[in-house]
Amino acid sequence: MTSQNSARVLEIYKIGIDTRNATLETEVPSWPDCDSRHLHHSRFVYFEKETVVG
Repeated sequence: MTSQNSARVLEIYKIGIDTRNATLETEVPSWPDCDSRHLHHSRFVYFEKETVVG
């Protein structure tokens, strides 16, 4: 997961907020905030036909 994936990652994060299935957050953080709160190792995104889906 890199800044290149940030827009899609935050879209997916918003889905987690909207469905209340993945986070206790109530607002989507900015990418710099999200990036600074998570360790840089062990970050993964799942691609399906060149689109980040998870």
